[in-house]
Amino acid sequence: MRILAFLKVMNPKFDFYTKLLSFVNTKEIFPENLADAIVELYDTNKKDLSFVVDMEFLREFHGELDANACRDVEIMEEIVESLFEDLASQMRSESVRLLLESWQSRCGLGNDLFIHLRRVKSLGDGVASVTMLTSNIAYLREFHEDPDEFIRMHGHVHVSESEASKDPN
Repeated sequence: MRILAFLKVMNPKFDFYTKLLSFVNTKEIFPENLADAIVELYDTNKKDLSFVVDMEFLREFHGELDANACRDVEIMEEIVESLFEDLASQMRSESVRLLLESWQSRCGLGNDLFIHLRRVKSLGDGVASVTMLTSNIAYLREFHEDPDEFIRMHGHVHVSESEASKDPN
C-alpha cells in the first residue's frame, strides 16, 4: 500500500477520506484526535459527503474492526462506493486515484468495477445520452462483453449516480 501521508490535501472531501483511511489503518486503541478531526470534517462538509459518520459510529466501528469481519467488509465497501461517488469529478488527479486504490486494497475490492453516472440526458422514448466515469476501462469492457463472467472472475460492479444525472430532462 502506498503511503498517503505526503499527499497534498486538495479539498475537504479528499481530506475526509484520507483521514478515514488513517483511522481504519491505525493500531491505536482509539485515536481520539483523529476521530475528532474526521467528525469535524464531516460536520462542516456533510452536504458534499455521501458517507455519514459521527463519534458514536467511529467508536463502534473501531471496536469492531477485525472482530466482525463481515460487518467490516460491508462498511468498507460502502466507504469505497461513497469515495468514488464523492470524488468522481476529481479522478484525473493522481492523488485521488491513489486514495481510491489504497481504499480498494485495504478492503479487498481491487478487482471490483466502479461506475459513476455523471450526466444522463433523456432523448425521449427511453433513449438517453450518458456520461460516465469508470475505475477501470478494461474491466468495463470485460463487463460489457460478459457481465456474468466478469462478476464470477473479478467481483462486484458498483454504480453511483450524481444528482445532476437524475434530472429527467
